[in-house]
Amino acid sequence: MYAKFIFKTVKIWISLLIICPLVAHSIPVVAVEPAPEAPSKLETIVMYDQVNLLWQDNSTSEKGFIVERKTGIQDFDTIAELESNCSFYLDMHLKVQTTYYYRVKSFNDAGHSSPSNEAKAITEKAPTQENPPEAPSHLLGRATSSTQIVVAWQDNSTNETGFEIARRTSGSPYETKGQVFSDETTFTDNMVEPDKTYFYKVRAVNSYGESMYSNEIQVRTKSAKEGDGDVSIPSAPANLEVHIENKIILLTWDDTSNNEDSFRIYMSIDDPDLFALYKDLPSDTTRYEEKDLIIPGRTFYFYITAVNKYGESDASNSAMITIKEADSKTMPEKPTDLKAFEVYSTEVVLKWTDNASNEDGYKIERRRIDEGKFTTIQSTPSNVNNFKDEKLNPDTIYYYRVYAYNSAGNSFPSNTLEVRTKKKAATDPPPVNPPPQETIVITLQIGSKIMVVNEKKTTMDVEPVTMFERTVLPIRYVVEALGGELGYEV
Repeated sequence: MYAKFIFKTVKIWISLLIICPLVAHSIPVVAVEPAPEAPSKLETIVMYDQVNLLWQDNSTSEKGFIVERKTGIQDFDTIAELESNCSFYLDMHLKVQTTYYYRVKSFNDAGHSSPSNEAKAITEKAPTQENPPEAPSHLLGRATSSTQIVVAWQDNSTNETGFEIARRTSGSPYETKGQVFSDETTFTDNMVEPDKTYFYKVRAVNSYGESMYSNEIQVRTKSAKEGDGDVSIPSAPANLEVHIENKIILLTWDDTSNNEDSFRIYMSIDDPDLFALYKDLPSDTTRYEEKDLIIPGRTFYFYITAVNKYGESDASNSAMITIKEADSKTMPEKPTDLKAFEVYSTEVVLKWTDNASNEDGYKIERRRIDEGKFTTIQSTPSNVNNFKDEKLNPDTIYYYRVYAYNSAGNSFPSNTLEVRTKKKAATDPPPVNPPPQETIVITLQIGSKIMVVNEKKTTMDVEPVTMFERTVLPIRYVVEALGGELGYEV
């Protein structure tokens, strides 16, 4: 039987019953280990139905920590027993809108420390994606020509799948005239007449319903211009065709006009009647390649118009294509369970569950509570499930979401996570660099007087023994090997 000890500091508690070297008829002196110091500075960080506990480890001799919790006037119950040198614990799957109290103790063979300070946490109801989106606001509009009106709005939602634009004329009811994708905030209406007033309002939509409409605006188109040169709108493009080449959607058409300033591609997904503006292209273009729409099982419809400063042509013929599985690499599965693993005043550590096996990486998006749109702040390699966001503002609410992506496109987004950074402390202590530590390896054998210290052999007066199911060591040799001194009180 061997006992091997590795010490990384010369200041150590020996958690064994130790007896000094024996001489004939001498009385053993026993060194008793005290209970560890209590942890302190316990604090809580609440993330909906989760509470993250953080504390300061003040002991060098603990074997672990006990985390206790209670609600109301109940007694504390033990909810976790942790290893030594741990200073945090994540308590999950709690009741929402409930007050919890926590405390932490350290322990070793000698017993438990006194408890830390108590820390309070009130869980919150998590936001759900199963709600209609928030209504857009600040709708504005202007006539850019006699046959074109552009409207723009503020996006106040984080879970919309798109926006619907409704229009009417004086004395007529509203009708939906267009739809744009999520996070879009403009719409161009080319189906208007010169010198006429139109009324608009916008709402956000998702699979759970529609938001309230935005404010209503009215816009009057310009009068048709007469004057020098060619003042006619361009003629419509013709012979639009669409097919797939090398996993790329290819559109081709004939340019039948000689006075266009640009072309516009309109697209609809799975609906031949509800189109939205997708791309603006330069004049004289007769070909367009699209790589981001290779989505298996989806049908895409297209038409094209020509545009100049006097207006927009009639639409070309419509063309459609359905993407087959063989045409595409499958988009990755979306990440789930996005959470804030650590939250500080200027940093947030995010973690999520990687559900994809074919992703090229992940995109992390963020927006502040006062910002309307998400912005991509980082792309990570594949198989990464965490990200540290730095240089944030203290005591500020941020929203996060994560996408997996590959050459087929982006996955659906993860859950949207709300995080409030902590308030900045009045004084932040400077980082402490611990002094370099010396490693001392002591090897003892039961029944042998040979002690090996860092591979150097020493002969002792007595040998280690087992007594009353305890291991008894010659304490003087161990202490001196560690650079200490041993004294006796009579």
